[in-house]
Amino acid sequence: MGKAHTITVVLFAASLLLLACTAAPQAPVSAPIPTPTPASEAAETPSRAETAKTVTPPQTSNPEPGNQSDPYNQSASEDAEFVFKEFTRLPFDIENVSAVSPVGGFGGSQVRNNPRLGRPYGTERHFIWHKTPGTAYNVYAPASTYIVSVRKSSGIGDYGLNFRMYGESQFRLDHIHRLDAELKSKIDTQLGGWEETSPFIPLPVPIPVKAGDILGQTGIKDNSVNWDWLVEDHTQHEGVTYPEHYWSPIFAYSRSVYELCTEEVKRQLETLSGYPNQPQKGLPILGQFGSDVAGTLSGTWFNSYTNDPEWGPRIAVFRPYFLDSGQIEIKLAIPELDLYGVWVISPERSGYQPNPWQVTADSGIAYYLLESPNSLEQGEYGLLMAQVTADGSIRLETHRDSFNPEEYPAFSGNELTLTR
Repeated sequence: MGKAHTITVVLFAASLLLLACTAAPQAPVSAPIPTPTPASEAAETPSRAETAKTVTPPQTSNPEPGNQSDPYNQSASEDAEFVFKEFTRLPFDIENVSAVSPVGGFGGSQVRNNPRLGRPYGTERHFIWHKTPGTAYNVYAPASTYIVSVRKSSGIGDYGLNFRMYGESQFRLDHIHRLDAELKSKIDTQLGGWEETSPFIPLPVPIPVKAGDILGQTGIKDNSVNWDWLVEDHTQHEGVTYPEHYWSPIFAYSRSVYELCTEEVKRQLETLSGYPNQPQKGLPILGQFGSDVAGTLSGTWFNSYTNDPEWGPRIAVFRPYFLDSGQIEIKLAIPELDLYGVWVISPERSGYQPNPWQVTADSGIAYYLLESPNSLEQGEYGLLMAQVTADGSIRLETHRDSFNPEEYPAFSGNELTLTR
């Protein structure tokens, strides 16, 4: 792939495709990540204590009594016992799960190992990994609330349930292989023939569940490795500068599952955080919804918002690595650059590779060495040059198979311009 002339991105609204991705990322295959170099600057990543937030659901106006047309809000005829407050238990028994990823690692973009078609989600979507695929285990309601919509995935044949939270928010448990018989009967009574439906179908009358109720079983299918737990909260988009530029309105912005858990459930999640056989190192960046940090290199940058059929939106991502928050994760998915891939690198190596959240318009050109041992997948390798501009955009240029920053004191004129 050759280099291109400077490109100025034209902003336009993101696609409103309501496509929910059901494929989960595979665990990274890479050399062991080096021990992180602690950052000492004042602008370093916030600690858990600094970023902890008190969950106070916003007040919302309820529909008229008995009106179930708004699945988000509670009708006056419904029981206050089922008003969502927080996650008081895990939706599984710990002995049946090998890992949960990510936990508190929300970064403004879900970076998959394959850089192409790495859709930029602005949500923290937890993948719950089966300890023994092919063995059934229970799925529980993690909070007392109402089931407001359901689906049975076309082709895959598993189930998804959406639950009311507050305002324009809900949480989801997806890829349940078998529903509890009593729950399925209640849904069948309302919907009749609802089998094989990809979009979620609203329930005419939401179904109450208590925390700990068995919803069904998962893990049954030999070819299934994990399932999903996520929050959709359209009232929250801190850290994502322009949520409308992300994959879809459903996945545009959200709160963290971790943030909405009791302290006991948080501790349980922390023990599972990571990939199977690859636990998380260091504290995750908890309470910070996105990695877009105004005036810095940190976050998700777009060369195009268009959903290209081969590449998806053309993006670059700079963020802390969720498995080791002392490391930097960089993704390049722009065919006009002569490097693409996903890398995890140590900050401040040989005087280069500054933490992205410390790179500003006053920093000049930042250099990053994207080498094979640090790659999360088979990509290309070389030198990345990045600069934050005074107008809030960034400039990027890459040099394949070159790893000496001193050979490139300035951009060549073939750099690309990216915006939020």
